[in-house]
Amino acid sequence: MTTSGNNVSKDRNDSGFVGFLRESFQAGMKGVEGIHRTMAEIPLDMLEGLGVSEEKTAGVREKHRGMLRGLYGSIDSIAGQLADSATDQVERVSEAVSTSDSDAEKAR
Repeated sequence: MTTSGNNVSKDRNDSGFVGFLRESFQAGMKGVEGIHRTMAEIPLDMLEGLGVSEEKTAGVREKHRGMLRGLYGSIDSIAGQLADSATDQVERVSEAVSTSDSDAEKAR
């Protein structure tokens, strides 16, 4: 990905299922971003092949790359927030189960 919004969460425990989902999503989005970038640049490459100077296509190419960085950076950041939320929920459920098990043992 162009940005690393999910790196905000690296101090969290990224092992297990949530970590797997986070890594899978990041890898998938990186691939989608690469395909998107390549497809968007094909017409510009074709124009250059037909004799339009790189000077004339450079501005459009840079604007599009900037939009992609913003778009996929936002997606990456949102994915990180969702993964953090999922991690929090897993931790709460785990604590509740642990507390419930402990209370059941005390009751015996």
